[in-house]
Amino acid sequence: MWEEVGVCTVVVVYEDAVTRDHAMQLCNRLTEEFKGDLQFQCTWWGTKYFCDRDIARHAAEAARDADLIIVSVHDQELPAGVKAWFESWPALRTASEGVLVAIGTPDETGVMPVQDQFMRLVAQQAKLDFLALPSRPVAARLPGGVGIVPDPSLWEQAGDYEFREWGIND
Repeated sequence: MWEEVGVCTVVVVYEDAVTRDHAMQLCNRLTEEFKGDLQFQCTWWGTKYFCDRDIARHAAEAARDADLIIVSVHDQELPAGVKAWFESWPALRTASEGVLVAIGTPDETGVMPVQDQFMRLVAQQAKLDFLALPSRPVAARLPGGVGIVPDPSLWEQAGDYEFREWGIND
């Protein structure tokens, strides 16, 4: 007997080609990890197009109904229009389950960027779980402050990551 494959609707919000590639790597890993068990239906939204009301509205509708929202942006403060977009859809969500994943670049100590706090708030308002992922490996610190930087080639191949901060709306 054939089992039905589950469907996960994914909204990817990215800033540019670099951040899109980070999100694409995550989507590819998820597709491989859940191959045969879950089908991912993704829509991709560049933040530079959120100034167009129709595009912003369609993106907000997609986010409202998504199971997984992946946000991949650079470290700098989000533009006002992009922040306004993030504030426009959380109250419209009717689904009680889902995850917002923020892909960012941690600083040299492994601390995630300022918009991480903003994304946590968005997730909380949308009743989504929250997960912050680094876009690059974070150097581990041994007692005494000695740093260990993992081989970047292993970062791309590994499926098991250790993250400094993650959790369910913590």
